Amino acid sequence: MHNYELDSLCYHLRLSYTWWKQTHRTDVFDHQWLLAVSMIIQIMIIEQHHSEISPYHYTELGNNYQGSRVSYTGMTWSAFRPSDDQTKFGYLIPSNMMTTVVLKQLKEMIQSLYPDQIELLQQIYQLQVDIYSGIHTYGVVQHAKYGQIYAYETDGFSSPLLIDDANVPSLLSAAYLGFKTPYDPEDQILAATQSFVLSKENPFFFSGEYASGIGSQHTQSQYVWPMAIIMEGFANQSQVNLDSVWKRLEASHAGTFAMHESFNINNPQQFSRTW
Repeated sequence: MHNYELDSLCYHLRLSYTWWKQTHRTDVFDHQWLLAVSMIIQIMIIEQHHSEISPYHYTELGNNYQGSRVSYTGMTWSAFRPSDDQTKFGYLIPSNMMTTVVLKQLKEMIQSLYPDQIELLQQIYQLQVDIYSGIHTYGVVQHAKYGQIYAYETDGFSSPLLIDDANVPSLLSAAYLGFKTPYDPEDQILAATQSFVLSKENPFFFSGEYASGIGSQHTQSQYVWPMAIIMEGFANQSQVNLDSVWKRLEASHAGTFAMHESFNINNPQQFSRTW
């Protein structure tokens, strides 16, 4: 088996919905597509009970190749983060946030294209409800400075990981991806979380001579990702912030006029990936 990332399934659903909305075409959403999305939903449901019933094993994972033990929360489990790093606690909250969004989009598609798929629609609805509840019950923590915020990961055993990573989905990107929960109708928790991830309280937030931003376990310390800087622009579109975003992105290319995976905040000539 390959390294399983929940967001990989989400992006397939997101692309399907965007294609449908932009082109108004339905011919590509045939019964083979329906079978594929049905399989995606079944995988998500199985991985709600990862430690109990999941057949997934991968050689890079501990605990007999199954990954760290988790308890049922309603959320669905992921072996790896978007950055390809292993999850530490299994329930990757940004990916579960994205899942609630694409489930809503998929439900709209199925109701329009395959309204007779009653069981599938019920599964999509219940999965979305479960994940919303799981995020709020197990993914919200009380921070000494910022109040209630979302954790990055949890395992259902009261072990939250308070970080954010540069790659998307991330906590910073939740609003951009369309996350909206009935448990936080005014987005107060989301706003507090954004303040947290863009502060030194986040172990992967770095600030230096040329830039500030969010980095990743996947790259060196003091390296920030243009992807995360761009996401700052989507999260806060005030002119002051957008000017800051452009300035930092301009500093990042190091004379190559290309955007790199990450770069050193004190020396943009040092970066990862030349392409």
